[in-house]
Amino acid sequence: MTPRARGITLVEVIIASAVFAILMAGIGMVIKNFALGARILARDTPLQHDLDFAIHVIEKDLLSSSRNSVMNLLPDPGFETLLVATGTAPLSGRWVADPYRMDPLTPRNNTIGHITADFRLVRNRSRAMVLTSFGAEYAVNGPPLFLPAGEYALGGWVARQMGGSHNRRGGLRLLEVNTLIEELDTNNTSWEWLAQAFSSTGNNYRVTLFVSDQGPDIVTSFIFDDVYLGPLSQTLTPGDGETVEFLRVNPANGSLQRIRYQLLPWNNSGRMVRSIVPAVGPPVSAGADIKNVRLFSVGWLGGAASMTTEGTNQPLSVRIECGPVAAADLKTVRTMDLTIFPLTP
Repeated sequence: MTPRARGITLVEVIIASAVFAILMAGIGMVIKNFALGARILARDTPLQHDLDFAIHVIEKDLLSSSRNSVMNLLPDPGFETLLVATGTAPLSGRWVADPYRMDPLTPRNNTIGHITADFRLVRNRSRAMVLTSFGAEYAVNGPPLFLPAGEYALGGWVARQMGGSHNRRGGLRLLEVNTLIEELDTNNTSWEWLAQAFSSTGNNYRVTLFVSDQGPDIVTSFIFDDVYLGPLSQTLTPGDGETVEFLRVNPANGSLQRIRYQLLPWNNSGRMVRSIVPAVGPPVSAGADIKNVRLFSVGWLGGAASMTTEGTNQPLSVRIECGPVAAADLKTVRTMDLTIFPLTP
């Protein structure tokens, strides 16, 4: 007798359906994850590209910058061109001295002091400013600078160049409007870094380099180099109107050119505009804009403590963020923190 063929039971149908449903759910999850990954890749690839480009350009700029010029608000702080004018009224962008005579042999009762640009190789293979006093106090004034409220540093390299063994001193002064708030001086015949951190109240400030009248009535000279007055750090965001400036070595001819960074609004993020600021005339482009930058910050590594002890002989701490300005989810932002030590004094 031939056995009757056995059919599919309900239990087997249920099990097969469940297995099929699980397989389809897994395939659907794979497809969903693949699509999500493709969207994330499409979103993040341009951001990563812009971040990589920003890192390349900014690191190259700052590595070839003059350390003492980064964020420095003073004109010609290394006295490479010695922009000094004589007279009693401050001139924009210039150091200013009272009328002087260049001949150090002039009788003392007719001459208070004089300024010279020391073109010899001095500190860090650069030029410097020399103030010579014939007994009375003699000074050179920087231009008045408005400092928004914040944390700043005043500093400079100072050394006594001549005058024998005596207690006459030279150094830096910081005035808020016309009120003296800081005085840093030395009698050292070797280079000494004088520095002090301070808080601006949002007012006009001025730096004065001086040789004091304290001590014997003898001819003495003090030499100054790499004077710094500027913030401890700066942060740029799109449309805030702030700028970061520094001197960079021109790769074409080795000269120094002033570079300016500014963040302008662009789509839902920002774009960093890099400009060359000539001595005369309007700024010109320093290259292609860096897009999708929502924040750029730069500061002296270690803050006030390291600035007052090491000066500009220390690295810079740099932060770059690329992505939407209003991004609440940091997954849509690409960030890089860098430590950069400029190669040029």
